[in-house]
Amino acid sequence: MSRKIDHFIAELIADDMLDIKKFKKSELFPLVQTLLQNNYRELHNDTIVEMYEEKFHTFVRSSN
Repeated sequence: MSRKIDHFIAELIADDMLDIKKFKKSELFPLVQTLLQNNYRELHNDTIVEMYEEKFHTFVRSSN
C-alpha cells in the first residue's frame, strides 16, 4: 500500500475509535464478533482448517 493510503486508513481508524471508545461492553461484543468473522472469511480454507486443528488439538478429515 502506498503511504497515502496507509495515512488515510490510520485517520479513518482514529476517527472510528472515538466512537468505539464510547461503546458499552454489550455493544462491543457483536462488533468484535462480526470483525472476527469477516477476518476469518478472508483466510484460505486450508488455513482455517490448520488453525482449527491447532487450537482444538484435533485432526479434520480431508473432504477430497
